[in-house]
Amino acid sequence: MCFYFKQSKDALTLAKRFKVQAGNDEQFVKGDFNAFTFPKVPVITDKQRDIFSGYYWGLIPDDGADLSIRKFTLNGRIETLNTVKSYRNYVQNRCLIVADGFYEWGVNSEKCIVRSEKCMVRSEKSIVRSEKSIVRSEKGIVNSKKCKYLITLPDESLFAFAGIYSPNGTFTLLTTTANELLAKIHNTKLRMPVILKPEQEEMWLSDTDIKNFSKPFEYELSAKLIDAGQDFKKNSNLDDILIF
Repeated sequence: MCFYFKQSKDALTLAKRFKVQAGNDEQFVKGDFNAFTFPKVPVITDKQRDIFSGYYWGLIPDDGADLSIRKFTLNGRIETLNTVKSYRNYVQNRCLIVADGFYEWGVNSEKCIVRSEKCMVRSEKSIVRSEKSIVRSEKGIVNSKKCKYLITLPDESLFAFAGIYSPNGTFTLLTTTANELLAKIHNTKLRMPVILKPEQEEMWLSDTDIKNFSKPFEYELSAKLIDAGQDFKKNSNLDDILIF
């Protein structure tokens, strides 16, 4: 899944990288984007490839759907676009969502030292390693540690997510099966955003069969651990995101 990403480059850098006009400065938005605020995001559409357009995250179908549908269309599985009612009429409406990083949270045994679902108790020394524990009740996780990672290209350069959009100015960011790196981090759903290689961007906008883009990103990605000690209780906002 992908609900948070960042874009920190200036307008000229974006214009040069994606070969668009630099005249519509109001669409060159920098900062962190949180899907659950349904932000306006700079995208490049198949209909206007030479400019950035400001589209709102969370696709709203042109069939009189209520605005509340947005929270269910923040991400769309690329494998099932043609069968999901909210998306199937927009598979040919392609867009690029520009970014230079995205954030993922996960309970990671290698990086976050959460290695067991049981408390580690050393009876001889009466040492309870609570910081390495996940405490579970009959109803599920009560408290756990989540690690926050920033995922980028190794040189932190710009890239594009694959998206589809509605003519009403809303879009969905597409996801696919996680690659090896993201599977280790985002180990609850084993998903990742569809990241396009530079040579795929024009193909995506040109209505190439979506099956050609459903494989996990094969280029090298870097993961920077930026917060290893956050505690979240069940039903917190972050847990809601992880199980969405």
